[in-house]
Amino acid sequence: MPNCPGCGRQVQAEWRFCRTCGQALTEDAPSQTTSVGDLVAPEFLARLIRLDEMSGLLTKTLQIDEGQAALLFLGGRHDVTLGPGSHSISALSSRGRDASVVLFRTADVTMPLSVAGLFTSDPLPVTLDSHLVVKVERPLLLWTNLAAGADSYTTQNLAGSLYPLAEEGCEGFFKTRSIRDVAADSSLSRDLQLALSSQLDQPLSRWGIRLVSLQGVSISCQAWDEVTKSRTDYFVTASEERAGLEGRKRLFDVYRESELQTMAQETAEVAAVEKRVSLWARLRQALLSNARGELESQAEMEDLVRRGDKDRLLKDDERDALVRAMGEAKEDHHKARIFALRRVESEGEHELQKLDLWHRYGLEQERLTMEISAAREEMERRWDMELRRLGAEIEQQRRRENFRREQETEELALRSRSQLGQARTAASIADLEREQDRADMEMGLDILDRLKREQIDREWQQRLHALEEAERQLNMELDAESQRMEMRLRETREEHSHEITRIQTLSTAGIETLIAVSGPEQSQLLAQLARTRAFAGCTPEKILAMQAADSPQVADALKEILTATAATGQLEQYERLVTQLKDSAQTSREDYQHNLTVMHQMFDKALDSVKETAVAFSAVSAPVAPPQPDLRSHTSPDGIVTLFFSDIEGSTAMTERLGDQRAQQVLRDHNEIVRLQVANHDGFEVKSMGDGFMLAFSSARNGIRCAIDVQRNLAVYSNEHPEQPLRVRIGIHTGEAIKESEDFFGRNVIMAARISSKAQGGQILVSSLVKELTESSGDIRFDDGREVELKGLAGLTRVHGVEWE
Repeated sequence: MPNCPGCGRQVQAEWRFCRTCGQALTEDAPSQTTSVGDLVAPEFLARLIRLDEMSGLLTKTLQIDEGQAALLFLGGRHDVTLGPGSHSISALSSRGRDASVVLFRTADVTMPLSVAGLFTSDPLPVTLDSHLVVKVERPLLLWTNLAAGADSYTTQNLAGSLYPLAEEGCEGFFKTRSIRDVAADSSLSRDLQLALSSQLDQPLSRWGIRLVSLQGVSISCQAWDEVTKSRTDYFVTASEERAGLEGRKRLFDVYRESELQTMAQETAEVAAVEKRVSLWARLRQALLSNARGELESQAEMEDLVRRGDKDRLLKDDERDALVRAMGEAKEDHHKARIFALRRVESEGEHELQKLDLWHRYGLEQERLTMEISAAREEMERRWDMELRRLGAEIEQQRRRENFRREQETEELALRSRSQLGQARTAASIADLEREQDRADMEMGLDILDRLKREQIDREWQQRLHALEEAERQLNMELDAESQRMEMRLRETREEHSHEITRIQTLSTAGIETLIAVSGPEQSQLLAQLARTRAFAGCTPEKILAMQAADSPQVADALKEILTATAATGQLEQYERLVTQLKDSAQTSREDYQHNLTVMHQMFDKALDSVKETAVAFSAVSAPVAPPQPDLRSHTSPDGIVTLFFSDIEGSTAMTERLGDQRAQQVLRDHNEIVRLQVANHDGFEVKSMGDGFMLAFSSARNGIRCAIDVQRNLAVYSNEHPEQPLRVRIGIHTGEAIKESEDFFGRNVIMAARISSKAQGGQILVSSLVKELTESSGDIRFDDGREVELKGLAGLTRVHGVEWE
């Protein structure tokens, strides 16, 4: 006679259920096997399965497929490792009530790993995207080291743990290579794969994981797109199939080397913001690596920040904001981790917004400061609303999870009671002699079972409806509050826009208008400034005569000067001049006092907001230019410099048409012409950019003279080589620049590069400031100029072409 698989007692062949334990005996009974695939989602590397999650009343059977393994824990201690196959866990209840199983994927698992915020030596920002293929070889080591106390461990947790290691390896690789090196040398991708694999292999081994391979390595660079007004990803190294599949273009197919050099200058200008973007990304990955999904204390948060903020970029108020975000969750550690994670993400998004604002207004420091301040205020105002919504979503998710768990528990209990009832009924039916009686009883029991299930289903549907209604009501309240907040933010943005417009209007107003809308102290300062400007066209004698009316000391000094000239017979002429100037000064003072009174009356009627804006505007002092250094030596220039950018029009097409060798010869001829003229005009070669140059001059006139001679010599070259004419674009601007080593950085460097990008082949474009500095002598001729839009400057900027032909 066969034995029951549940209790081991002998049973009869015709029995459908064991009369002792109720275990199903026939193949058509519901299966009691729980499969790994039913309990573990694809993103899980490991998941804790408790006994109450397994089906079956007394007998628990776990089906482990190929490429999977399980660890059996009793009382929190590892008991046995289970391989592929069907495992009966019916005896666990007798060995210890606190029993659980951890299921693992031991087959190869492919997971994405992306590292952003890296910099080449140029510097230019790059991002590494790759896919790791890993295999769990020692499940107990993985669970002990990375997932202790957690319910699961995912590929996202592993990527978070690997992120700082991958970032460290990539930083060392990219900091010694330019963007051109990375794009041109195909072997560098293999070198990067080897370096990254070596960096990750040992830590993974300590965690019980083997790195099978590193695949799909691609490098992209973010650049500002003038059309979309946003940062766009461009591939540096990737297969053509992948680039086309993802709809992204190659960097060197879109940008010339001179434009990439401008991008490098911009990156250097915002390096601090770029590093802060990397910091917040690093902190986000650190939070995601926490498999427990909890943040238990402020000390844990501070330790996480200390490990992530390796450059000490985090400000005290930002640390406080993270702590406050945790505090909003009180003793709820799971919610504290979610709040902290969202705060980190918000700060990272704000840093990216700062980069976008810099690209829009980077050449207007005051405007940029105001825009960043407004963006920060808007972020903080949104944060309170976002925190409330996050808290509501967490509570809703918990209520739904509890509802699901109660429903599953009730369903399991109902199924167990049904199985026991069927077992008892089967025993009773077996004693019935008439087949009709047996069929009637089975039908009655089936109807009764269906009625019970329908009643239970109605009760659960009512509870679910009540739960959904409560969620709907809460969401409506949050949506209404969110709409009110958005309305307030729109009003704030409109006010901010009005203030910007007022400041821009005042910046073009005359000094009399500014005096009218300023307070007493500011108006007096502006009046003194106006008076000083009025003296600009006066001779020293006229200024002394005007001051003599108010100052006896000045009058005596003027008298001595005039007495000293008496011997020349000009005393009477000077006395007559002094009398006239005194009368003129008296009239001027009276007119000034009258105008000042009228202006103060106008001010009393002005709006307070206009007053505050004008005061803020008048308080901005112009930077004091340092003395111009002598750049005639062979040392690198510093201070105020004239910056010269050039590049060859159509250089990429030229290379494709002529081939590499012939194109390189043309470039050498071009470089020789430019360098000869730089030496002739006392210039300094800052750097060569493949098809162009960045030059510096101590004199704006020398810079223009050099550009003219370059264009003339290139015109001669083009006439001699009609098969390959050279047309070069040149842009020139003068201003302060920051000198580091043998290079220059700063807004004026970027502005010179952007002016160059607006030029056409064979054209020299200069800023209006350069024109003002050089046009007085009359030996350099300019056109009437035109208005162009330069990235980083609001409105239009006037540039002038130099007539050199």
